[in-house]
Amino acid sequence: MIELLVTLVLLGLIASVAAPGIDAWLRSRQASAVRLALSSEMALLPLKAKNLGEHLLINSVDQLDQPELPLRFITPISVLSNGYCQGGQVELMQNSQAIVFDVMPPLCEVRRLETK
Repeated sequence: MIELLVTLVLLGLIASVAAPGIDAWLRSRQASAVRLALSSEMALLPLKAKNLGEHLLINSVDQLDQPELPLRFITPISVLSNGYCQGGQVELMQNSQAIVFDVMPPLCEVRRLETK
């Protein structure tokens, strides 16, 4: 019985030490997944414009395939009908932090600018 009690106490101590690190790690992984979703969404825009054969002007999250992304468009993203991305700028809200990304020509590559 004493061995079981000692084992439970040790498990409790290990859990109390590991829990804050696991929480931070999970938040970090979630933020990384959102940034990856943003990057993949932007990378598909030239292909969409070329397939549709029309100029795309993205200035709202509702125009994207993933409208749940916490984005604000600073400068609209413009993609010509031939698939050439003219760029733009978006702000991603994560963990009460605003991260600004430049969407770069010619392929709508996403590049982080600054943290506010």
